[in-house]
Amino acid sequence: MRVWLNAILAFIGTASLTDLEFNAIDTDVLTLNTYNTAVYSALSAVITSRGDAGNMQTRLVSFFKAKGLEVSADIAVSNIYLGSVLE
Repeated sequence: MRVWLNAILAFIGTASLTDLEFNAIDTDVLTLNTYNTAVYSALSAVITSRGDAGNMQTRLVSFFKAKGLEVSADIAVSNIYLGSVLE
């Protein structure tokens, strides 16, 4: 399972899973070589935790769409707050 997940990450151009990242994934709900929402969600969570929410998330969405799964991601993740009046 880990080799397959790492192959997906390598394809989109990001680093392989660390031991901590892999251990955090519930592999009981994943099926090897099945591109479904569970796999997308697991890898999306890893990418988001790494802080690669922009470009890598877009690549992951594109990868799964190419595999025939319609996914959408909120890739506008930021810790920047705009809109307050500065005094």
